[in-house]
Amino acid sequence: QDAEGLVEAGFDKAFSILASASERTSSCSRIIIFLTDGNATNPEKVLPSVVAGQKKLTDASKDKARIFTYSMGSQVDETIPKKIACANDGVWARIDDGEDPLKQMGQYYQFLAAGLASQSVRWTVPYVDDFGMGEMVTGGLAVYDRTKSIPLLVGVVGTDVTTAELQKYADANTVLTELISRGSACTKLNTTQCQMQHLREATGFVCPSGGDYGTHPTIATCNANDEI
Repeated sequence: QDAEGLVEAGFDKAFSILASASERTSSCSRIIIFLTDGNATNPEKVLPSVVAGQKKLTDASKDKARIFTYSMGSQVDETIPKKIACANDGVWARIDDGEDPLKQMGQYYQFLAAGLASQSVRWTVPYVDDFGMGEMVTGGLAVYDRTKSIPLLVGVVGTDVTTAELQKYADANTVLTELISRGSACTKLNTTQCQMQHLREATGFVCPSGGDYGTHPTIATCNANDEI
């Protein structure tokens, strides 16, 4: 709830953390998730605080953050969370009383999956196998159904490689360092405005265009242009 400016303070803290993040994460996408069960959110304070927070990022030569917002409860005011999400390249959804939050937050994970849609293998840091095989790393690859308008994450396939096996062919430490470096590198999220509108459509709220909502294409325009 927005008691005594707690919402503005929360956004200020979130943006400060993102703005001061290390250079190693400079290419990473920034995402804020805002959940509220209050009705006292003051648009005259909250919306400007978000604008000021985004300026902190751009002043630090970093990309703006995407903000996903969730209104928890059937009686909660939805206007401000919707405006925040639409003006900041995010998605809004309502979480009804007694509903599992993960059900509605599914669009957040689908956004991440669709935005990445990577064909690169991601590697873990070395760890010790619980079944006695010694130190190993795991390579994982996301599998997508690319026949859909937005790439749909189906699952992940993976394989384990022991350090002993790597040592047969090359210096294991050199290989592991390279694999870890690849695995820690950020992949830029890449979603178009039309893809975002279709993701929003699945939650029941498509961003309108104008005012505090920002500029967005209509679903009809996206379909007519065959962008999806």
